[in-house]
Amino acid sequence: MKIKHLFLSFLTVVGLDLALTGLAQAPVAHKTENVIVVMIDGMRWQEVFRGADPELIKTLGPDALGAPKERAAAAEQRYWRFTPTERRHALMPFLWTAVATQGQIFGNRDWGSDSHVVNGLNFSYPGYSETLTGIADPRINSNDNIPNPNVTVFEWLNAKPAFAGKVAAFGAWEVFQGIFNQQRCGFPVDAGYDPLTAIPATPELALLNTLKAETVRIWPDEAFDPIPFHTAIEYLKRLNKEPASSGTSLW
Repeated sequence: MKIKHLFLSFLTVVGLDLALTGLAQAPVAHKTENVIVVMIDGMRWQEVFRGADPELIKTLGPDALGAPKERAAAAEQRYWRFTPTERRHALMPFLWTAVATQGQIFGNRDWGSDSHVVNGLNFSYPGYSETLTGIADPRINSNDNIPNPNVTVFEWLNAKPAFAGKVAAFGAWEVFQGIFNQQRCGFPVDAGYDPLTAIPATPELALLNTLKAETVRIWPDEAFDPIPFHTAIEYLKRLNKEPASSGTSLW
């Protein structure tokens, strides 16, 4: 199996519990060219495998969002089903119609499939660092955007000749600059509202960079997910135009 690029994209949302481990295995006949790792901060394994929670789905949201009772009723009508299998299909249709049928899904604790961090801190930076480096470092004890003293598996892979210049990371949260140690790691880390300059500009990329600079910011350190998602897609499209054996560094 020859892998052209190892590609990392982070879509971060407000939340604490990183409890899902999922891996998709391609069919044997398929030629894998890219490995894409997506991590979602705040996702609970319960919703993934059981669907909408019968108690949480009735919880009213803040008045500031408007019509909390109507919004809760609409959510219940859209996502509530009588069985966990039906509920999870309704809540995450792509995962359970595409990934589950064409790959593999792990992490259902009801069946004893459990993978979790051991750092004892229920927030983001320590969890990401432990997941990406394989160790729980007591020095990582905040969400401050400081350089990670530990080497992630992606930095380690980027140092290998077979993967040099073929690793990149994209995230909505600017603290990924520190988590990957942007100054040291040797591959592009595009996080938050940073413009992507590691590849030649395209009209689409130019528009994305303009939106990053000019869009309204709800959080000063975190963009909405479509921005890093489409930035990552532009990067991947560019790299897949490069010859598979080139190994060219684009940063």
